[in-house]
Amino acid sequence: MADPVIYIDSEAALRGLTALQKDQYPFALAKALTNVAKLARMRVQAVTREKFKLHGEFIPRGIRVQFAQKMDLVRWGFIQSAVYTGNKITDFMAYHETGGTKEPAGNSLAIPSYDIKKKKYRTSTGRVAKRWRPKTLLDKGTAKRKAFILPARGGKSAVIARRTSKRKRPLVFLYHLQRRAKIRPVWGFEDTVRNVAEANFTRAFTQSMSRAIASIH
Repeated sequence: MADPVIYIDSEAALRGLTALQKDQYPFALAKALTNVAKLARMRVQAVTREKFKLHGEFIPRGIRVQFAQKMDLVRWGFIQSAVYTGNKITDFMAYHETGGTKEPAGNSLAIPSYDIKKKKYRTSTGRVAKRWRPKTLLDKGTAKRKAFILPARGGKSAVIARRTSKRKRPLVFLYHLQRRAKIRPVWGFEDTVRNVAEANFTRAFTQSMSRAIASIH
């Protein structure tokens, strides 16, 4: 998942610059774009920690920056930096940005229930630990206490449940089995990147150009 596109008219920016400033312009622009992208990544990481119950830094670390390269402007007349998500988090985090309906790879989606959420069922990467995965829970050979599926009844979805002892009751409900799940767009990745870029680019470019000019004196 890439960042929103924000265009900057380099020809307009070049007008009015001195010959010395024009010479330093590619370096200053690349530096400014990269610095703003880094700021945007930091803000997206902070927003991610605020909005999601994370189990480690796996997801924030998956938010990446593409550095701007000054030679791209020299060779192609085009330069860019980007904030994007790495492959390991894009598949599941994209839904939280755009919203949508998640369809199962198999017969149904296993949605964690209240009872399993009370346990430490995810690893530091945010994935469900092997011992708490539906397949493991339902497999007598691997689960400490075998779980089973209660069929759907009265409009309620089927669930994966497990007894707490040898008695039939009480039960803990670990997963709801559903045909699909609607995910709301709550992340705000693109809006965050755009807001940071619009608020910080001019200042970042001015600083980069000043430092570039000062470095050659």
